[in-house]
Amino acid sequence: MKINAYLIRLSFSIMLIFGGALAIFYIKTGDILVYNLIATCVGMVLLLASWMWRTKKKLKEGEMI
Repeated sequence: MKINAYLIRLSFSIMLIFGGALAIFYIKTGDILVYNLIATCVGMVLLLASWMWRTKKKLKEGEMI
C-alpha cells in the first residue's frame, strides 16, 4: 500500500504545482499554457487511477478476511 500512497501524494503535488502555475499565469495574462493544462490533467488521471486501485485493493482484502 506504500506505493499507492506515494502515487496519491505525487498526483496532488503535480496538480498543485502545475495547476497553480496555470492559474497564476491565466490570472496575470489571460492565456492558457497548454503544457500546464496537460500536466494538471495527467495529475488528475493519476489521482483517479490510484484512488480506484486503492479502493479495489481494499475490497479484495476485505473479501479475503
